Amino acid sequence: MGGKFGSVPAPVNWEIFDALAGLPRQVLTNKHIASRLNISIRTLERAVKKKFGESIDVVREQKSAPIRQETFVMLWNAAKKGNIAAAIFLAKNLIGFSDRQGLEMPSDAAATGKITYTAEWGSTLEAKTPGSEEDT
Repeated sequence: MGGKFGSVPAPVNWEIFDALAGLPRQVLTNKHIASRLNISIRTLERAVKKKFGESIDVVREQKSAPIRQETFVMLWNAAKKGNIAAAIFLAKNLIGFSDRQGLEMPSDAAATGKITYTAEWGSTLEAKTPGSEEDT
């Protein structure tokens, strides 16, 4: 008798999987998807590997790419139309801008009368310090 032992794997509702797999992992983890499908995470991993020939993480990355692209285009268009929040979001997330809380004045700023800031990509910005001689 050369039959396989063990239980028959639970069926996967691929329609539900497809609807959930494109969502970011921060919103819905693999474990949550398995739970929604009423199967174990291990069963889901094996079923995805069998159906797609890739790991669940690779499949989710492929399914989420169009959603990320659509979101980017939406944000880009909003920023181009003057939506400041969208422009700030893109600046922070694409080119590394950040809010710097408690930025301290360099110790030589009072003597030189200016502050110099060099961005990560090499651009330099110089500004006069308030009350410097050049300011009057």
